[in-house]
Amino acid sequence: MILFRRRRVGRHAEDGDVFEQPTPTDVEEDEEVFEEYLEDLSTDEDESEELGPYDSEDEWALETVEASGYRLLDLGSLRLPMVPGVEVRGRVNPQGQMASVLLVAGESQLELMVSAAPRTDGIWDEVRTDLAAAIAKQNGTTEEVQTRRGVELRCTVPGPDGSTRNLRVLGFDGPRWFVQAVFAGRAAVDPEAAGPLQECLDNLVVYRDKAPRPVREPLPLRLPKEAVERAQTQLRNRVQAQAQAQARERAQRSASKPQ
Repeated sequence: MILFRRRRVGRHAEDGDVFEQPTPTDVEEDEEVFEEYLEDLSTDEDESEELGPYDSEDEWALETVEASGYRLLDLGSLRLPMVPGVEVRGRVNPQGQMASVLLVAGESQLELMVSAAPRTDGIWDEVRTDLAAAIAKQNGTTEEVQTRRGVELRCTVPGPDGSTRNLRVLGFDGPRWFVQAVFAGRAAVDPEAAGPLQECLDNLVVYRDKAPRPVREPLPLRLPKEAVERAQTQLRNRVQAQAQAQARERAQRSASKPQ
């Protein structure tokens, strides 16, 4: 906040008394402070506008991402930059459709969801209010914090076992799309720990199809074919390992029975 000085004459001057006119030095100092304040605001806005999520029709944004050397992973409505140290998973809803993208890096996680939105009006304020109300019903707490990426919602959500879980939720309004990003783990309480996950978010690209959709309807997501095949292989290996472990356990029980 910038305060411009107005000096009262005397120690006990009251409202309505005559104010001393500021000296030229005072005016110059105030103008310098105000200019610095405006420069800081401009810098913050410029930094925020240069970061993703980007719209796929923004040629400058795509050139920026490509110039950074990222390989983009095709996830349907999202193109995710491949950042070293980040594991990509898909979360599936009861209907068997991919509902969100889960990124894991060390002790931190980032869940990405993308949905339809109006072309011009943003919905983050509305979504944030609904999230806060839902968490309050669970006896959780929320706090709105102003950051360089806009307003984020910091949440404490109680778990079924009596523990609590910290979340940091950010929302991004785009042309006919909305991205919700939820940090969990260490990145929820320490933004500096987001590291490669934040790098993924800052270079994320949204591909909105032309189909008319209701506001907040999830946009289609999919895992790449190679990721699906890898997940299927991992599942088969886990099932096979469990079967082998159970077979060994049965054999040990059988061998331990008295003859």
